[in-house]
This record gives sequence, C-alpha cells and structure tokens, in this order.
Amino acid sequence: SLYWSIYRPHVIVRHIYSLFLFVFFFLMIRRPPRSTLSSSSAASDVYKRQLLVLVWITVSSECCSHFLMNYTKVPYTLSVRTMDLGGSLEWTMHSFPRGLNSHVLGMAWTSKYGYVGFTPGTLQALNTRIPLDGLNLGLFSARDVVSDGLNEAGLSCGFLTLTEAKFEKLNPLKPNHNLFSYSVCKWALEQFETVEQVADALAGVQVWWGSKLHFALVDADQNMLVVEYLDGERQLRFDSNDDTHGFGIMTNEPAYDWQIRNVQHLEWKRTLARSAVSIPGNFYPDERFLRVHLMKQAIERTAQPVGYREAVAKAVAIVNTVTVPMGDIPGTDSGSGSGEGSGDHTQWGVIRQHDRSNATYLLRSQTNPSWRRIELGQLDLDQGSPIKSMQIEDDPWYLDVTNNFR
Repeated sequence: SLYWSIYRPHVIVRHIYSLFLFVFFFLMIRRPPRSTLSSSSAASDVYKRQLLVLVWITVSSECCSHFLMNYTKVPYTLSVRTMDLGGSLEWTMHSFPRGLNSHVLGMAWTSKYGYVGFTPGTLQALNTRIPLDGLNLGLFSARDVVSDGLNEAGLSCGFLTLTEAKFEKLNPLKPNHNLFSYSVCKWALEQFETVEQVADALAGVQVWWGSKLHFALVDADQNMLVVEYLDGERQLRFDSNDDTHGFGIMTNEPAYDWQIRNVQHLEWKRTLARSAVSIPGNFYPDERFLRVHLMKQAIERTAQPVGYREAVAKAVAIVNTVTVPMGDIPGTDSGSGSGEGSGDHTQWGVIRQHDRSNATYLLRSQTNPSWRRIELGQLDLDQGSPIKSMQIEDDPWYLDVTNNFR
C-alpha cells in the first residue's frame, strides 16, 4: 500500500539516522568545546571552523590528472598525480603508523599498514586563513579526508573530481558498513595491499555522501583500479594499461568509460589515410586525458627508459604537460562562475614508486618545484608511533650548485 511504502521500518530508521547526524553536526557547530565556553570570541572561531569544514566537504572539487607508466625495460612501477584547485585550500602531509583505530561517522577499523598522505591543512575564508588540520568534530576529523597517499605495501589511492558522481545510499541498519566517500582512500590505504582486495571489500560497504569524486588506485603489481559511483551504482574498472582497452590514465568528467572511448576514437582517426591529429592544448579534463595519452604512448613505444633516473625524468616530462600555472589561466575551469573558483591551478604533484620493499613518494608543490623524496621504509610507521606532519611548502626550493665548478 501507499502507506506502507512511505512508512516502511527501514525508511524510518534511515531518516532517524540521518536526523541524528544532522543534529549532531548542528550541535557541534553551535556549541564550542568546554575549554572555549568562557570566551565568546574563541567560541566564534570554533563555530566558523566547524561550519567551514562542513561546507568545504560539501562543495570542494579537485580537478586533477593521474597516470600509470607502462615501463617494460626497467622493474619500476611509477604512477603520477597532480592536485588542481583554486587557492582557498592548502594541504598538509602526514605519516600515519600502523595500528591506528579509525572511527569515521559510525564506521570503525584498525589500520594494518602505515602510509603517507595529504589531508586538508588550512582554508582561506572570511578574510582569514582557517586551520583545519587537527580539527575534530567527534565522529569525524579533517585527517579522515585523505586526498592522496601511498602505503608501505605499495598501494596508492587518490580521489579526483567527477561532477556526475552519485554515491550509494546510507544503510542505517548497518552503521559499520557506511563508508564516508571522502574517507575511501584512508580506508583503503590503512587496510589493503592490492587493488583486487579493495574491489572485493567495496562490495561489503555502502559508500555515501554527496561528494563529486571518483578514485584511482594502483598497486605494486602494476594493476590500476578506477572506482566510480554513477546513479547510485558502483562501477569498478580494472585498467589494463595495454594502450588498447585501457591507457593507465584518469582525469575528471566525463566518466572513465567515456574517456576511454574518446581515446579510442582519437586512435581511429590516426589510422586514416589523411591523418592530421593535433595534440590537445587546453587544461579541460578530456584534453588533459588525450595529451597524457599521446605523450605517454610515444615514450612507451619509442623511448623506454633503461634506469631509474631516466624513468622518473620521463614521468616528470609528461606531468609537466598537464601542470597548470597559478593565475586565471586560459583553457581551465577558472573564474567566478566556475566549479573550481578563481585561479584553478596545480597545487602539488606526486610521483609514486609502488614497491613493497621500498615504497617511495616524490613530491613537488606550487612554489617549491624541486622534487623531494620520501622513503616509507625510513619512516617510523610501527604501531604506537606518533602521527608526524610536514608542510609541503617549507623545504628549500632549489639546489645551490655554485660550488660544483671544478
């Protein structure tokens, strides 16, 4: 009956659970911690920070590029990623040890692997820069949002914008199976070694919240998994990176399957008798996807590296072609009416070496173009070790070779 369709028990429970989350967040925004109750100005700051982190979670987008090199002459699995965003949000990098107990909006687990990852650091709003790192709303903290990371088993995970994404619905009857969409990478990096393990585990959870994201994962066996949620349905794509059915690349909208067909169409045009295919030059997602494909294909077919240094250098050459300068650059989704806001640009880029015995993260940032190396095997990731942090802009930004003349 119509009455029963509206008032089914599981629907009522879901509404109660959603109402609880809303009331909880509302109270967290209205009421400051006990230590601030005596100061109205301090309380106001707490209100603003808590409100802003909720708003940021709802509306922020990250237009980025991701690709996996297909090297056949050297035993290195290298993947590359950029983070493209307006200047409002800044990031902090952390090392997270094994054995952490995670609790994210009702879902709990204990980490099996240590890892390094980016989380929100500060947010520019209300004419000031608001600190987010360390902000804890009780059921959720800013460090639960891991935008990119690499664990000690060689598994990487990164989220990128997909404006057409629509996630699954909350299951209030199984609160420990509701995975917050902004915490998918945190969940994967802390618990899994291979993309197959992640794919299997996703079948047992409901990934929810209205974020506009999709996910790229790579493991030490050179396997790449793309995870998308379209019309509330989970879509898993194992990218073969064979230059025919998969190309080891992901950017943003449209969805992954459309991008693959677009590359295949480009390759068809290149077979024609009067082939005249230009290299796309804008920074929109489809053109970045095609540009990475053409550069990557040329290197993999004609200039396979013979050593580690050369392998990294050729990956850097490709990522340079999709690195967006600071400012309102033509051919980007920038401007007051855009999805990215003013000044959409590349905030940072990483090169990941997926190696179970020597997982390595190379990092550069918008005002520090020098590549800096993080060897996970040299970090203290043992259970009980503290979480440590690094500001990505603080290191020396050049190498002085004045005294190298002989």
